[in-house]
Amino acid sequence: MNYIQTGTLLGKGAYASIYEAKDINGNLVALKILDKYHWVSSIEAEMLLHVTHENPYHIGYPYVMKLIDSFEIKEKGVAIVLDKMDGSLLDLLFHQFPDGMEEHMLRELTRQVVLGLSYIHDCGIIHLDLKIENILYKKINQDYLYCISDFGNAITIQEGSEPVHYKKLYQTKHYRATECILKSSTITTACDVFSLGCIIYEMATGSQLFDFSENEIKTDEMNTKIDLEHANQVETIISDPSIYIPFRSSFKEFICELIHPDREKRCHAHDIVHLKWMNYLST
Repeated sequence: MNYIQTGTLLGKGAYASIYEAKDINGNLVALKILDKYHWVSSIEAEMLLHVTHENPYHIGYPYVMKLIDSFEIKEKGVAIVLDKMDGSLLDLLFHQFPDGMEEHMLRELTRQVVLGLSYIHDCGIIHLDLKIENILYKKINQDYLYCISDFGNAITIQEGSEPVHYKKLYQTKHYRATECILKSSTITTACDVFSLGCIIYEMATGSQLFDFSENEIKTDEMNTKIDLEHANQVETIISDPSIYIPFRSSFKEFICELIHPDREKRCHAHDIVHLKWMNYLST
C-alpha cells in the first residue's frame, strides 16, 4: 500500500470509514475503507470508476469526486482513494453560515453542483442520495470548489433499458422527491433535481424545507402518515411559495421549478443554469 494513514478520522458512516492519509509524495488524500460485507460498497466503487473515466472533458467533470486509486485490504474490504476535501455543506452551514449563505455565494454553489449533476446524468447515473452531507467543498484561496460525492445509493440508466421501479431507498426523507415518497412511478433523473432544490433552500435559509424528524418514524403506519404529509407540503409550497421561500421572486420560482410535485414539469439539470435566478446580476 502506497498510503500512510495520519491517524485522523475524517468521517464514519453505515458502510465506510474515511481516514486522512498521505501518498508516496506526501500529498494528503482521503482513504475511504468500504465494508466488504455491505452491498453498497461495490456500487460506490463502480460508480466512482465510471464518473472518473467517462468524459474528463465535460464541463461538469471538476464538480464530481473522482477515484484516484483503489485496492483491497485483507479481511476489511476495499479502500478507495479520493481527494481530501475541507468538509461538507453541512459543516459549512453549521460553522460559517448558520442563517444561510449570501445570495452570490449560493448562486455559485448552485452553478457548480448543477454542472456536476448534469455530468452524472450524462454518464447514465442517478445519484439518489443528494443531501448537504454528500456535497463536499474545498477552499482554494478565496473561492470554493464543490463536488458531489457518495455514490453508494446510485443506479445506472441506459437508453433502451427497462425502467427501474422503486424499491426500499436508504435516502434521507428530507430530500426525497414526491414520486419516491409515494412510489408512484419509475425512477428518473428528476429525483435528483428535487433533492437539489431542497439543498439550495437549506443553504439559503439554514433550515430544511421539510420539517419532520427522522427519529419520530418508527412504524409502517407512521411512515405512511409522514409520506402523505411530505407530499401535501410540496403541494402547499408550490401553490403559495411566497409564504415559505425567502428572497426575491425569481428565487421562489427557481425552487418551485426544482421541487414541482409533477416530475414532468420539473426542470432538467441541463436547463437549471438558464433559469432567471441563476442569471440575476447582484447589485
